[in-house]
Amino acid sequence: MRHRNIGKITDSLWYLGNEDVCVYLLEGDGGSTLINGGIGCLVPDLLDQFARFGIDESRINKFVILHAHFDHIGIVPYFKRRFPDLTVYASASGLKVLKNPKALATMNRLDAAATAQRGMAAACQGYDLEWRESIEGVAVGDGDRIELGNTRIEIIELPGHSACSIAAYVPEIGALFPSDGGGIPFDDTILTYGTWNYDTFVASLHKLEGLAVKYLCADHCGYVSGEEAARFVTDAIKVAEANRAQMVAILERTGSIDAAAGELYASLAHQDFGDLLPRETKLQTYRLMLQSIAGGPR
Repeated sequence: MRHRNIGKITDSLWYLGNEDVCVYLLEGDGGSTLINGGIGCLVPDLLDQFARFGIDESRINKFVILHAHFDHIGIVPYFKRRFPDLTVYASASGLKVLKNPKALATMNRLDAAATAQRGMAAACQGYDLEWRESIEGVAVGDGDRIELGNTRIEIIELPGHSACSIAAYVPEIGALFPSDGGGIPFDDTILTYGTWNYDTFVASLHKLEGLAVKYLCADHCGYVSGEEAARFVTDAIKVAEANRAQMVAILERTGSIDAAAGELYASLAHQDFGDLLPRETKLQTYRLMLQSIAGGPR
């Protein structure tokens, strides 16, 4: 079953943010952990949600970044400044991105554009949302654990959507946070964006097989529970393989990555949530996936 409305998932897990960009809060004996960094303009809504749901934000002492794209790190600077002792976790390659001034400038530009697109510029005035300096963090990878007292987060490296993608898994409650590397539960289908390398994306999905999943907590479009959550990874693999076959067929017919990207964009334009990305960025996403399949230069 797919869920779009924010609120409590289990006694220790909350779905916050909104349907387009999700943030999760996991509570443990030793404090609370934010999972996924969303976009900056979520901050006013998150603070309101904390108050509305009675969440004690002073317990937040950890933040897990699942990959370093702008729509997954936007709230991090604000909460790191609000709570200087907050420990930030990300993959080693993700932390490198967050130390790159050029990358951070791009993140700020895209975040500001998304904020304006959503009509949130005025509401966000007075909040310090920009990335201006690198944030020190703890690098995590395959097999690492983040201890939360009575529970733990297990880390799985999940490259493919990006080189820096990781998944987080909480076995005590069967919650899997695969970020965009695990597929996106859009409408009644699953979106598979293997932007960095599509075949690596599919291989990474296979790493998630065998996990006992009760809650598939996506970074976009809400979370999935029950039987659908249990089979979500298997379903995502099938969709990813079918999408790959479609891209190969279009490439063979058009003989051009640009033409194939344009055709994909036109046919998949309805698969959008929140207008987070401009047209050219979406086209580039398709180009990168096609290039990785074709084995061409990136």
